Amino acid sequence: MTFKVMDVLDMQEIQTGSFNVIFDKATLDSILCGDNSGANAEKMINEIYRILAPGGRYICITYGDPEHRKKYFETQQWSDLSVEKIPKPNSTMNSEENNNSKNFHYIYIMKK
Repeated sequence: MTFKVMDVLDMQEIQTGSFNVIFDKATLDSILCGDNSGANAEKMINEIYRILAPGGRYICITYGDPEHRKKYFETQQWSDLSVEKIPKPNSTMNSEENNNSKNFHYIYIMKK
């Protein structure tokens, strides 16, 4: 089996509008932990938006709550952006912990 390595910040080898769905599990989180994180997150979102077909979906699963993530997604003209808040597995929370964003994953679904 052959694998191709790509840089999510520069996917010029991929034709514009090539994908109907892009699934991201923690790639954005990783980008945001590195140097030049804000600019790199913007590059990543721009590339994802570019390679999505019209009507395509970008699904991002992250630990980042809307206060810390939506600003990155709002740089593009998505026709729809929704957020689902999912408790982390094996989490037994009392009412105080139920409000702590550290106890959740967030699923952002955007439609081009």
